[in-house]
Amino acid sequence: DMPSLFKLSIYTPEKTIFDAQVSSLCLPEEGGYLGVLARHAPLISTLMPGKITFKDAEGSLNIVHSAGKGAFEIANNRVIIMLDSAA
Repeated sequence: DMPSLFKLSIYTPEKTIFDAQVSSLCLPEEGGYLGVLARHAPLISTLMPGKITFKDAEGSLNIVHSAGKGAFEIANNRVIIMLDSAA
């Protein structure tokens, strides 16, 4: 059975880091790490420095290091992450 997918977009002011379907996402917010799956409830929050991990549509684990602060929005089965900088 295929996992449910959702759209993940990760941006910095300079470039688009990632823009494709994923099956899961874990990101650092003020209260700790937040896990996201398809059809997550709408949410807007601050992103903290740390590891953003996600599984792409093929099931491969990807890691983006958030170097500074940022923000994210979860809505309509899509997550948009805006970072100051990423490593």
